[in-house]
Amino acid sequence: MILLSFLLACSGSNEDGREVLNDEGATAIPGGYSDYEADYGLAVEAVAAGDLAAAEKIYQGLAIKEPASASPWVGLGSLAVMGGDLDTAETNYQRATQMDPKLLTAHIGLGTVDMERGAYSEALPHYQQASELQPDSPDVHLALHNAYRELGDIAGAKTHGRKYVELAPDDASAAWVKSWLAAQP
Repeated sequence: MILLSFLLACSGSNEDGREVLNDEGATAIPGGYSDYEADYGLAVEAVAAGDLAAAEKIYQGLAIKEPASASPWVGLGSLAVMGGDLDTAETNYQRATQMDPKLLTAHIGLGTVDMERGAYSEALPHYQQASELQPDSPDVHLALHNAYRELGDIAGAKTHGRKYVELAPDDASAAWVKSWLAAQP
């Protein structure tokens, strides 16, 4: 409950005297120490709580505090997708891939932007790159399944749908994918 009130207020201090957000949107601990992982966790929790403005402020602070880290840019890209700003999302995901070409979530994000635009064939190279980085990622196989399905490539959709279900049989989308697979000849 304390954490939720901090996220919603975007300021204040906890029982330890730690300020939740400073002017840069980052957690500040007296003496100048900042905890990157704690801040990132706060951003994720803010998204889960629906406080996208707080999450954006935290991700921006992290991008300033840790300029070599690509992860805040993925977070900002995800927030932009949620807000329907696909151009900003694409820019943020591209920045993340430039900083860390092996960051799976950035490649999935770029594919997601293309899928949201209805550019299914343009999404494939991003998802295929992600698949090369982590061949056993259920998220990648679900993304590939969806792209191939939208393109009408039933064989590709089946291949990646089966792999997704194999890797994550209890995942939220697994039941839907299983029923789609069962309906295919």
